[in-house]
Amino acid sequence: MSGSLTQEGNITGEGNLTLANSGEIGCAADADLITLANQSVTFKDNADVNIAKAGGLQLGGSAVTANAAEINVLDGVTAGTVAASKAVVVDSDKDASGFRNVTATGNVTAGNFVIGSVSINETDLGKIDAITNGTAAANKAMVLDASRNIDTINILSASILRCTTLSASADSIVIGSTTLSEAELGLLDGFGDHAVAVNADSVVIFDAGTSKFKRESFADLAGQMAGDGLAASAGVFSVGVDDSTVELNSDALRVKAAGINVSHLNAAVAGAGLTGGAGSALDVQVSGALKIASDKVGISGSIAGQGLQHLGGLDAISSLKVDLASNKGLHFDSDKLAVKLKANTSIQVDADGLKVELDPNGGLEHNSTTGIRLKETAAGAGLAHSNGVLSVSVDDSSIEINVDTLRVKGSGITNSMLAGSITANKMNNGIFADLEALGEASSDGQFIVATGAGAFAYESGATARTSIGLGTTDNVSFATGSFSGDLTVSGDLTVNGTTTTISTTNLDVEDNLILLGSGSQGAGHANDMGLVFRTGNNHKDHGFIYDQSLERFAVIKEANNGDLMNAGATGNLTIDAYADLQVGTLIGAVAESIQTFSANGSILATAGTIVIATRQGSDITLTLPAASTCQGKIFKVKVKGTGAGNVIIDGNSSETIDTVPFITLESDLAAVGLICDGSEWYVM
Repeated sequence: MSGSLTQEGNITGEGNLTLANSGEIGCAADADLITLANQSVTFKDNADVNIAKAGGLQLGGSAVTANAAEINVLDGVTAGTVAASKAVVVDSDKDASGFRNVTATGNVTAGNFVIGSVSINETDLGKIDAITNGTAAANKAMVLDASRNIDTINILSASILRCTTLSASADSIVIGSTTLSEAELGLLDGFGDHAVAVNADSVVIFDAGTSKFKRESFADLAGQMAGDGLAASAGVFSVGVDDSTVELNSDALRVKAAGINVSHLNAAVAGAGLTGGAGSALDVQVSGALKIASDKVGISGSIAGQGLQHLGGLDAISSLKVDLASNKGLHFDSDKLAVKLKANTSIQVDADGLKVELDPNGGLEHNSTTGIRLKETAAGAGLAHSNGVLSVSVDDSSIEINVDTLRVKGSGITNSMLAGSITANKMNNGIFADLEALGEASSDGQFIVATGAGAFAYESGATARTSIGLGTTDNVSFATGSFSGDLTVSGDLTVNGTTTTISTTNLDVEDNLILLGSGSQGAGHANDMGLVFRTGNNHKDHGFIYDQSLERFAVIKEANNGDLMNAGATGNLTIDAYADLQVGTLIGAVAESIQTFSANGSILATAGTIVIATRQGSDITLTLPAASTCQGKIFKVKVKGTGAGNVIIDGNSSETIDTVPFITLESDLAAVGLICDGSEWYVM
């Protein structure tokens, strides 16, 4: 046959359907959707191809199991750049940038890891590989164990070493240029209170000549320390006496019984307040309030000055006492004058006198040289500390110190230094000056606009609408989301809801492909999908759908004025009947579905048009569907098998086949074709 073939019903063929080279297959609306040529199938450039069956697309005989979403991860990929939900393809240097977090469960192999400005190579990472907490190992990082200890260190060098326990495997400890041997450290072992053996023990002294400590025996030390009047023997001191007036008695010096007489006195004995000596008796010299009476020195006159009181008459004062009434900071403690301190103060008294107690967590500390001074921690941000003195630190770019005073340098503070941190009224800047001149807004919803060079003004919403090109005839209502004019969206439009209603005369879609059911990608869609057309005044529905339950496309129609679907339909459609399909030319091999039977059964109108029955040991009966549902339908029945039974084809209820109730296929490999006119069946 040459030319075009238009068929409104089904086309059934047992052989091949061959088209001429460059033959076309299409529909009434688009006759050239598919073009067939030698070893080539070409789809029209504006045609959509939707392969709904998973694995329905094959390359070289292998099924492509990826879905559209998985293939789309390659769309728009830029080599070397990581993008969200896209495949990663390295660039020509095998690099890729833009990763956020990368998680690996296996090994990650790399030359270097760069974190910020730090590059870590294999050698660096090896120092933290296979380390044991608490044990030092060659070329490995050290990590304290649970008790904060580390063992097996060979040599440890540090500027300052603070520890509670120090152990070494060698026979010495080196601190700076000083080496302490085991023997030297042993001298300190067992340090504590012990009885002194003067003739055998030694003491440790600091040698000013060598600036080192050294050991000295008590005998040598006592010999060096024995000055005039002292002698030393075996480390024991003794007092030398001339035995004329002084003698030793049981380790005590005393004047001999004959005493010291005038002849023993030297002229130098008469010091201040005395006369005599040089062989004569000593006399006390008195003046002022002192007097000598009956060889006694007494007080006469008013000797009690400020803060003192006298007991007795002015010429016979027996004693003086401190007047505490005018000295409120003093009091007597066991007949001793003492300073009175208030409770809960930082000034305390100990054996050495008054002392100031400091809060260990405060900003002051004691210093043996300067006394109380500020701690180094008292220097916060912008301050420096040196020997208890605080000083202000400046970066010297815009601020300097001039005779203990901070001042801005002659170059001043530049705009780049402000960085938006200075309020408008402190800046000599034209923009801020213009804004200050503008003042505050007078009402809600006003906009600030430039009205010219160096000038701003407030505009109302209506004025601003005119400024951005929205006239008074434009109806823009953001509150309701409705537009009475044209609306152009230059970006993507996403509608989140259950129903999208378009009430227009015509819908013009310029897209090449329309994807249905995209929300079910990955898990698979469980329901029918397609297009439903509402036609005629009675609103009967017709549709072109993919029947999910049968996994095939179907042209369907509504038979009983019950809508195929409504606006809220989400599940499978109820198919009343199948509609006719008219095409201009059907190109390509038409594959029909097959129903198979090996026992009694009913041939289904909605299943395959090819029926294969296998003969059994006894007869089996196949019942045709109701003729009213199969107008124009053709069934091709084939018998196979070697069983003794026949295959009986029976009409539905009282319906006939070529005017008889049933026909019988008795021989192996028998076949028959049946066609329906809507009321009866006929053999072809």
